[in-house]
Amino acid sequence: MRINRILKMKNLGIFRDFSWPAGLPCLARYNLIYGWNGTGKSTIGNMLQSLERKRNVKAIVEIEFDDNTAIEGNAFSTSDIPIRVFNRVFVSNNVFPEDGIAAPIFIIGEENKEKHNRIESLTKELENKEKDLRMLGDELKQIESDFETHCISRAKAIKTTLTAQDSDYNNYNKSDYKETAEKSLTSKSVLPLLLDSAEEQRLMQIHLGGIKEEIDSVDISFSNIQKVLEDTSKILITTVVSSVIESLQDDQELSDWIKEGLSIHKKRCADCCLFCDQTLPPKRIVKLEAHFNKEYMALAEKVLDKIKELQVLKLKIQNIALPDKARIYEDLIEDYKSACEEIKKETTTAIIKLDRFENAMKNKALSPFRAIEMEFDGTLLNDEVINGVNRIINEHNDRSREYIQRKKAARYKLEAHYVISTINEYQNYIKKLDELRIAFAELKLCIDSKKKEKESLEKDIAPHGKTAQELTRELKAYLGHGELVFFACETGYLIKRGNIVADGLSDGEKTAIALLHFLKTLKDSRFDLSNGIVVLDDPVSSLDANALFGAFGFIKSRTKEAKQLIVLTHNYAFYKQIREWFGNLRGPDKKSKSIFMLECNYSGKERKTAIREIDKLLKDYETEYQYLFKYINDIATSSVSLGLDGYYPAPNIARRVLETFLAFRMPNENTLYGKLEAIDFEEEKKSRIYRYTQTHSHRNLIGDQEDDLTILAETPAIMRDILELIKKEDLKHYDNMIKVIS
Repeated sequence: MRINRILKMKNLGIFRDFSWPAGLPCLARYNLIYGWNGTGKSTIGNMLQSLERKRNVKAIVEIEFDDNTAIEGNAFSTSDIPIRVFNRVFVSNNVFPEDGIAAPIFIIGEENKEKHNRIESLTKELENKEKDLRMLGDELKQIESDFETHCISRAKAIKTTLTAQDSDYNNYNKSDYKETAEKSLTSKSVLPLLLDSAEEQRLMQIHLGGIKEEIDSVDISFSNIQKVLEDTSKILITTVVSSVIESLQDDQELSDWIKEGLSIHKKRCADCCLFCDQTLPPKRIVKLEAHFNKEYMALAEKVLDKIKELQVLKLKIQNIALPDKARIYEDLIEDYKSACEEIKKETTTAIIKLDRFENAMKNKALSPFRAIEMEFDGTLLNDEVINGVNRIINEHNDRSREYIQRKKAARYKLEAHYVISTINEYQNYIKKLDELRIAFAELKLCIDSKKKEKESLEKDIAPHGKTAQELTRELKAYLGHGELVFFACETGYLIKRGNIVADGLSDGEKTAIALLHFLKTLKDSRFDLSNGIVVLDDPVSSLDANALFGAFGFIKSRTKEAKQLIVLTHNYAFYKQIREWFGNLRGPDKKSKSIFMLECNYSGKERKTAIREIDKLLKDYETEYQYLFKYINDIATSSVSLGLDGYYPAPNIARRVLETFLAFRMPNENTLYGKLEAIDFEEEKKSRIYRYTQTHSHRNLIGDQEDDLTILAETPAIMRDILELIKKEDLKHYDNMIKVIS
């Protein structure tokens, strides 16, 4: 693929609004574009380099190719045009010294420069990251130390608390603490919750307490109590049917006395009163027996029996023996005391109930003929109260039977309690350590990765392909001298000038080395020269005349196979060499060449450049001087004013013509001023010529106070003064030049 035309360049540097002229030939296989400095060569080179590097340009640009396709500047990033561009950007990107070392090591090649820049960037990154890693490591060590101190402190506190003769915690350490803490974090449901102070105290009592003997349960279960009370209630409501003696019915004391006396008389079969020794009336005995009949006697006997039973029952309840609280495990004592108090209350209530029954029975004994109502709720002692004491006793006995297991369980709960009470602090340490370790590992991994990348780049950047000997040999052929010698180093080349390490390279030397490298890259496997476009923008910039021939030889031999070659230059000597090469092409290539020039004019307040065919004088004659002489003569002899725009390049051209002409006439003078002063010519005209060339040939876009563009209106007159000066100084030369340009 070849570039056919640059269809548009608008607002691209000095190309304000360029379109390829209709009559201008297309670019050929071999192309030469001549233009002075400031006419837009670098602009074209940079634009084509953007195409090479797939970077869009903001200006309006459109390039047409020989296959009738076109690409605009805003689509460069999507192009795959095989093109290589050499320009000042390439030079600066491909030959540079490595900074920061005593003897500069020169890196050659843009890829190597990019790698070197990456190495420098990695070095700085590694310094910062290794510093960060050290700081992170110090912080990690400190947190680890604080964490270990925390674990040791907590383990020591737990060990101190739970140490006992039969304890498993006598050798408790930080590992045990950590294990329990981890369990609490991973399976909280397995561990007990935090204990309240009462529960903690209870468990501590278990932990510290010794084994105690088992205690018999309290037995307050009287099998006949219910029957006694039920029988008592029945007796109280029982009445006796008899021949009642009124005087005895209401006088219990008398009744009892007579009843007992009757019993004695019957036992002794006495007919006389044993008290008064008088004969007992028969009817009196009959009446008394009728009053104290069998039913009466039976009831009286039952009443007495029940009173005795009630008294025995009361005595049993009063004599209930509760185990001494000192026999109970310490943590159960308070509950035991409370249960005992409940029993005391219950037995007191029971005694009161029994007293009421006993009193009622005594009243019944006095009033057997009267029914006594006595309420009874069916219970005397609350079994639940009694069971409360026995439950505590049973727990006490269970503990005694399971002494070891209970102590272990109590200590385990206490340990868990103490661990969980500080679990937030533990968890914060773990979280912080995890974060730091992850950050440390990631940073370490990043550093290792960057170190590997740096090592790989350092290996890649080491000289390869083009050896130091090759560089030395080629540069000698290029520059025409062997002053510079290359020595391979780890990441580039050490250059010596003679036997002394070169502290730096001149612009011309950098250009030479960069061009040699560029020409070498054209053989790169990633670039097909036979199908590629090669662009050389001022490849001999800053080179002396001797080096031009060497450069031309390398360029010709290594670009002649290119699909298309575009050379841009401001150096007339180099221009002539390329022009001569193109002029001697043979075969199909003879007609496949184009030579153009860049023409810059001033329009209003701006300069603008256009591409046009090379001027006939530049094309056909050996020196640029002839073309410039013709330019001056055309202005001097023209009757049509070109205006300020047309006269803009005139001061520079006038200066170059004078310098060339006077260089041979006045070889002993070094400056234009000195040369003008040395010739015999009107002083006023010499001063006007000098001021014109001195002021405007070096002007900037925005000039100083002396930069008055109106002086350009004097251009035709000053051009005539210059021709008059040349004619007066060398008439023969003047006449021959007029013939050449005519």
